[in-house]
Amino acid sequence: SFDQQEYEYRLMTALYTEDLGTPLIAISLSNDGSSAAVIGSSVLKIVSIDEKRLNVIKTVSNLTSHVNTDVKCHPTDGRIIAVGANQGFVKIFRDDLVINYFEAHQRSVHKICWGQSGSLL
Repeated sequence: SFDQQEYEYRLMTALYTEDLGTPLIAISLSNDGSSAAVIGSSVLKIVSIDEKRLNVIKTVSNLTSHVNTDVKCHPTDGRIIAVGANQGFVKIFRDDLVINYFEAHQRSVHKICWGQSGSLL
C-alpha cells in the first residue's frame, strides 16, 4: 500500500543527496505523484520524479524577503503550489507565476493545508 509520509521521507532523502543548491525545508508531492515542490529558505524548485532520478523542472528564486517555512501542492491541480513564509505571508503559484499573495497571520506560517477540493487554504 502507498504510504505518502514514507514516500516523502524517501524523496527528501534522495533530494538531500542531489545538488539543488539550497538546504531543504519542506517538500510536497503533486496529486499524481509525478512531481514535487521543494522549498529552501528563498527558493522553490519543482522536480519531476521518475524511477531513475529527480529532474529539476523549474526554479523560482528570491520568492520574498521572508524565509520560506512550508509548501503544499494543490490537491487537484498539479500546477498550483502554496508557499508559506515567516512574517505571516503566503504566496500561491501557478507554474512559476504568483497568482495570489496575502498576509495570512501576524506571525510565521508554520504549516499550510489545502481543503480536499482545493477551494480553501
